[in-house]
Amino acid sequence: MTGGALQYVNGHPGGPAGFTARCGELAERYGDRFLPSPLLRERAEEAAAAGGRESGVP
Repeated sequence: MTGGALQYVNGHPGGPAGFTARCGELAERYGDRFLPSPLLRERAEEAAAAGGRESGVP
C-alpha cells in the first residue's frame, strides 16, 4: 500500500467509519491516545451519511 496515512484509513475495512470505530475500541483498551481526531470523526460521519459513496477523508 502506498499513499500514507489517509490511504490507509480509506483502505481500512469499512473505510473511515470502520477505522474510527477501531480507534474507539483501541482507546477503550489502551487509552485516549488512540482516539481519532475530531476532523477524522467528522469525515467518517459525512461518508456514512453519504452511504459510503465518498471516501470521507480528503
